[in-house]
Amino acid sequence: MRTESDILKALGIVVALVAAFVVAVWFPHRAEMNQIQSQIDARRQDDARQLSEVKKFEQLRKQVATLETQFASLGKSIPASTDISPLLAQLGRELAQVSLTDSEIQSETVIHGGDISVIPLTFRIRGSYSQFFDFLRAVESGDRLTRVHDVKITGTPLKRDEPLTIRLEISTFATSGGQTKP
Repeated sequence: MRTESDILKALGIVVALVAAFVVAVWFPHRAEMNQIQSQIDARRQDDARQLSEVKKFEQLRKQVATLETQFASLGKSIPASTDISPLLAQLGRELAQVSLTDSEIQSETVIHGGDISVIPLTFRIRGSYSQFFDFLRAVESGDRLTRVHDVKITGTPLKRDEPLTIRLEISTFATSGGQTKP
């Protein structure tokens, strides 16, 4: 019996030592491993996010290169100055040439970007469709890059003797770096 008791005591001591090992060494080690694994997972997610952003920047770089190529083929320019008085004088002459009446041109606040400034303009004019489209052709055929944002035409188009009221929103551009871009 004594051997059985000694065996049980030895077995109890082994179980206690294993339990002490598990509590003192294995659990902390396992917790540390879990913590390290979660840090690895977080870094992998961060790497994937950064790679996604790099891919987006690469796509954006390609789009900018395409736009620059397309812009160069237009033969338009972006002046280096936000002074739009020569442009307003030119647009006024073009309005007069196509006989649009009661014209009003408003310059909005210039929006300064990194390399390019945007100069929004709003026109309120009266005339016929053909006069308006002649004016749009003149603006489009000019050497300065412009973009049409909105056109609102009100009036009765079937009454030829009654002019239409037209509201036109466009933007033109200027470089911020002091150099004209061809």
